[in-house]
Amino acid sequence: MKLKHDSVVELKLTSQKLDEYIYIVGNINENLFLEVTYEFLYILEFADGINTIEDIHEKILNKYNIDVDILEALQYLFEENLIYSVDGIVLGKDNEVEFNKYLKRASEIVYSKIGIIFFVLIVLANVFVIYKYGMFPKAKSALFIENKPGLSFLIYFIVAWAITCFHELGHYLSAVKLGIPVKIKLSLRIVFLVVESDINGIWSISQKERNICYIAGFLNECLLLFAVLIINLFVKSAIFSRLTDMILLIVFVNFVWQFMIFLRTDFYFIILNMLKISSLHDSAIKMFKDLTAKNKSYKNLTPDEKKIFYYLCFYILGFVFSLIYYFYNLMIYYTIISKSIIQVINHNSNYLDDLILLVVLLVSFVLWFVGLYGRVKDRKMNKERNV
Repeated sequence: MKLKHDSVVELKLTSQKLDEYIYIVGNINENLFLEVTYEFLYILEFADGINTIEDIHEKILNKYNIDVDILEALQYLFEENLIYSVDGIVLGKDNEVEFNKYLKRASEIVYSKIGIIFFVLIVLANVFVIYKYGMFPKAKSALFIENKPGLSFLIYFIVAWAITCFHELGHYLSAVKLGIPVKIKLSLRIVFLVVESDINGIWSISQKERNICYIAGFLNECLLLFAVLIINLFVKSAIFSRLTDMILLIVFVNFVWQFMIFLRTDFYFIILNMLKISSLHDSAIKMFKDLTAKNKSYKNLTPDEKKIFYYLCFYILGFVFSLIYYFYNLMIYYTIISKSIIQVINHNSNYLDDLILLVVLLVSFVLWFVGLYGRVKDRKMNKERNV
């Protein structure tokens, strides 16, 4: 279908200011958001289902003295399914999402101002308890049962995924509170398997509200860790103590992961949101090359370039944290797999336990390929949409 100058178009799109010149517009039900210049907002102002495209053009020209190719812009939106109606015929989706009222109410309580203050206190309490009682994470805590590396790995695998699900629950509930649709899926960041919440609709809400959604997963993990630490202090059980150490190790590794911002972690999006820039990777790499080649100096940087410089500092810090992350993961796998190999060499291995280890490793590989498929699918979709 081709739009005409006498077509009557209605748009139901949200708009959020990104910086002085760029805005993000889109529809949360279509899960598609685009970067546009401020002139596009004038189209949103008059595309109300009453004015024709020609009327919109004339009104923008008369009111703002700007000549915009309205027909081309709206035709592009039509092809992206972002037009709500044409000539009174509804073609697209509304810009609101309905959730279960009880779920909505629960999310509003958990992520209210009081709830956020409570989470902050929990984070501080965790730091105090870990420091006070010397509960620092150890890689050997992954070996839950000394002579059962396969069963230990299975327990570690299950607990790690349970914590991941609890992390994503935080993103999900915070998104419900903000009225954003969420889709949880497996994907890859470079070669790392991740579970991610697709909350592209976050661009429909204000900058301040976005941070709640970005950090909600981390806060959920802190809440879980606090509960485990407190119970461990009062419940004297060897099994529960080992489980506590394992959970502490997993949460710590997850926390270190967040600082690897070059993998687009939750902390990456928080920094991105604070600096009010939509993408920083390419700009940061270019600035690093310019600074090392002495083509630029910090004193001569513009305000926007200084934002990129600050991000670059976090970027470099992320590589330091990646060393910690790799060290812990290598030690975890070494602790479990080496134990199994030693038992095989000494003829002390349990075939069922060895089989469990192999099955868990196989499941891990299968999940990795599922994540790879999801990543390839997303890239193909983005390429087709050219966004």
